[in-house]
Amino acid sequence: MKTRVLVVAALLITAAVSWNSAGHTQGFPQRPITMIVPYAAGGGTDAIGRAIGESMAATLGQPVIIENAGGGGGTIGAVRAARAAPDGYTILLHQPGLAAAVALYPNFGVNPEKDLVGVGLVNVGSLMIVGHKSLPAETAKDLVDWAKRTGKRLTFGHPGAGSMGHFCGALMEQALKAPIDLVPYRGGGPAMADTIAGHINLTCVGINFGVEQMEAGTLKGFGITGREPFPAAPKVEPLGIAYPDLDLPYWHALFAPVGTPQPVINRLNEALRKSFSDPRVLKVFESNGMTLYPESQRGPEAAAKLLASEVKRLGELVRAQNIKVAQ
Repeated sequence: MKTRVLVVAALLITAAVSWNSAGHTQGFPQRPITMIVPYAAGGGTDAIGRAIGESMAATLGQPVIIENAGGGGGTIGAVRAARAAPDGYTILLHQPGLAAAVALYPNFGVNPEKDLVGVGLVNVGSLMIVGHKSLPAETAKDLVDWAKRTGKRLTFGHPGAGSMGHFCGALMEQALKAPIDLVPYRGGGPAMADTIAGHINLTCVGINFGVEQMEAGTLKGFGITGREPFPAAPKVEPLGIAYPDLDLPYWHALFAPVGTPQPVINRLNEALRKSFSDPRVLKVFESNGMTLYPESQRGPEAAAKLLASEVKRLGELVRAQNIKVAQ
């Protein structure tokens, strides 16, 4: 009799939890959603987050609030997102720095593959290595040769340890044997501003940001982190051809805490996909030199698969190049 009562009680509890979960999912969202952007305001990732967030809010019927949680090469924001309640009200916009952090930070605090689930892939593109207009060279190799010949050390600003900007600088240093001092900032925006002002020599930016500054005469382009030339900057060398380690696809993807109900993930993915038909969103993507993934690669599974493959690829790169960050 006692066993039967316990079984009935367990079934009732399970049914109640399932009913509450279903009811919550059906009404999602009922309050604002926080999108964590793990870099400072003003950079490319922040601009992309604000664009898709505004468009997703129109679809979801609730505001999407951007929270810039910079620092630690994007790990601070990632940890905050992974430890949030798995209810869909906290999501994370991240890029390859999330995958690289696994190898760069032994005490990261979370395992992205286990503690986060994919919502969807956002976009992909290349970066451009740019420098102050006063630098007496037109190519990356010529710049490095000049620095070696004059005994100067180049300063390379990046958005934080483990970011793609950090990889750009570290790999440029190693691939070209360049005398470079890597200078961390709390985001891409401040690093670019200091490069324009001449406080540092080089930084890595979204490819269209680089083109805009080149056209304005404030910065020079010294290389593209890919194998294909960029039509708007045909004279800027695709460094991935001569230096394969500098073939670095730069992607963005949305994630949520593990345990987030699948119907909620699907609802968020639906809103994300719908944002890709928003001209304002596409304009921001274009201005950052980013393109959409094919339709078949925009689901939650594709985001999880990309993260897993990048953890492996960038982990191997970190170990092969012996890239270190201060803990």
